[in-house]
Amino acid sequence: MSAWMSIPLEEIIVDLLRRRGGVAKDKELYTMLKAMLGDVSQREVLKALLKLELSDVVRVSTIKKNLKSVTLIKKPEEG
Repeated sequence: MSAWMSIPLEEIIVDLLRRRGGVAKDKELYTMLKAMLGDVSQREVLKALLKLELSDVVRVSTIKKNLKSVTLIKKPEEG
């Protein structure tokens, strides 16, 4: 990912989740972000998901060993 983005990765993830009805698998999110941004790493996506989870914006649940479900639980605070 480039050193500077005009829109934070977390906002893009929340927008993608909204468009998908509030639920997506982590691998689906990564694939969509990779298509949109090109050079985003899986590590960056996981870091953004962790930030969102700690802020109570999303919930990440394990489905299988290497598959997680990401659920939007509230709109992030503006400002």
